[in-house]
Formats: sequence, structure tokens, C-alpha cells
Amino acid sequence: MDRCELTRKPLNLGGRIILSLLALLCIIKLCVASAAAQALIVLSNAQQPYQVVNREIILQSKGAVPQTISLENLRQRPAGYLRQFNPLITVGSAAADYIFASAPAGSQIISSFIPKPGYRRLLNRYSDRLRQIGHTAIFLDQPYYRHITLARAVQPDARNLGVILGPTTGKDLPALKTASEAMGFRLSHDELVSNDNPLQMLQPIMARSDIFLALPDQAIFNRTTAKWILFMSYQQHIPLIGFSRSYVDAGALAAVISTPEQIGQQTAEVLNIYNDTGTLPPAGYSRYFSVITNPQVARNLNIELPAPSQLEARLKEVEQR
Repeated sequence: MDRCELTRKPLNLGGRIILSLLALLCIIKLCVASAAAQALIVLSNAQQPYQVVNREIILQSKGAVPQTISLENLRQRPAGYLRQFNPLITVGSAAADYIFASAPAGSQIISSFIPKPGYRRLLNRYSDRLRQIGHTAIFLDQPYYRHITLARAVQPDARNLGVILGPTTGKDLPALKTASEAMGFRLSHDELVSNDNPLQMLQPIMARSDIFLALPDQAIFNRTTAKWILFMSYQQHIPLIGFSRSYVDAGALAAVISTPEQIGQQTAEVLNIYNDTGTLPPAGYSRYFSVITNPQVARNLNIELPAPSQLEARLKEVEQR
């Protein structure tokens, strides 16, 4: 019996099952590919950081190139415009707020370049919609353990870590205590309420601190208080760990940040996961980060400051344990 005659015979039950499974796999892949072809990136505004995140998402995403639209232009589109896209990728808080409010039922939302407290507020504000949409986020800010690990790396002998908490950061005191203890710090803290003067509270906290951690809480770190906090740290020779490049440029000793390029890279990875699997990973911080330092401040405080690359390596080593 030749090979051609064998192929003309009807398949047995096992063969038919295998063919059915292969056909089902093809259908699943086609559905996932269809979802990948519908991605839309919504930018909160046209400022450079948002454009950089957008560029990195496009460059590093697999499959069809996502489309991009500004929030301003999206507001002018007809009702139902968003139905043709999935997932919806927002860059910045304003775009995330609009998409959470406007996305059709069944939409999958990737909120990028958004602080964790802002994402929490969105989940609370639109809690009635969460069963209708899928959602995840890539946070702009950093986990507390990274800030505290950096503090330990720049001040190996420090014992007391000072911090003032506001309405946003006060909820995270247990996490701060845990991270501080893990790095061998005693946490010296106070919590700000609405009528408190942050500068009056700052003086005694900083006086009993070996290093001070500035956290991104708008109730504490506005333009006025940020300058006074830097002044006090200089006056008392207490190194200050900041939370942004601009604060380091202004006089903080160091900070750990995720750049727009790094946020865009991780956003593209989340999009690729969705395109490959049809599911969204949990919301979280970017696994990519950079350390920035102010060598002039280090010299003024007589601190031998390792190079940023060495500090980054130290933080990564701790995270991999």
C-alpha cells in the first residue's frame, strides 16, 4: 500500500480530535491577532515625556503598530469611536480618567505613566465600572523599598530615617516601616493633617534623622515647602533622598526614578503580553529604573557617593534576593 493510498483513508477518532484541536488553536491565534491590530494609545497632552512614552511603546511593541491620538482630539470624535480599539493604552492621568469614564463595556485598559495614588483614585471613582472593563497600570512612581534601599546605599552607617507623611502617603505607613526595618533603619515619622504646618513638623523630625526621605505627597511637597525642606537639610547637614530629577537638580542628594523611555518599554511589554495571551498582568511598578545623583551636594555634605551605575546595581541586587 503506497503513501498516497494511506492519506485517502478516513482519519480515526484520535486524528479527528487532533485536527479539531489544531483548528481551535488557529481560531484563538486569529482572535488574539485581531485584538493586537486594534490597540489605541491616548496621550494626556503633547508634552515631550508623553511623546517619549508613546514612541517607545510603538518601537518595542510586536505585531501591528498601535494607533495614537491626543486626548484633545479624542474628545472631538463621535460617540462609539473607541469601540473599534482594544486594548486602550492611556499615557498620563488625564487620559486614564477619560478612558475609564468613556470606554465601552468589554474594553481592556492599560494605564501607563500614572502615579499609584492616582490609579487608586480612578479605581474608587469608577468602582461601578470595574466589572465591565479589564484594567492594569504601569506606575510612574517607585515602590518604597527602592527609595529606602537607595538611602542605605548612599549612607551605609545611617540609623535613623526621617519622613513626613501626608493624606496620600499616610496610608502606606506599614509598608514604609517594613521596608525601613528590612534595610536596618529606625523610622522617624509624623503624619500631616489638614491644618498642620509641614515646616513646623519637619524641624524635629529632621533633627533626629541621619537621612531624610522626601515622598511625593502634594499636601507636603508644593513649591514653597520643597524649597524650605532643601534649606533645612543643608542647614542641618542631613542628606535628602528625593523622588524626581528636578528635585535632585534643586539640591536633593539622589533619587530613583523610571524615565519615560523605561515606562514606555514596560508598557510595550504589557501590550505584547496581551497580544500573545489575551490577558492583562496585574498593575505594578516599572521593573526598569535609574538612579540620579547630585555630586555637588555630596561634596558639600562630605559624602563619598558611588556612581549612579553602582547604585543601580545595588538596588537590582537587593530586588533579586
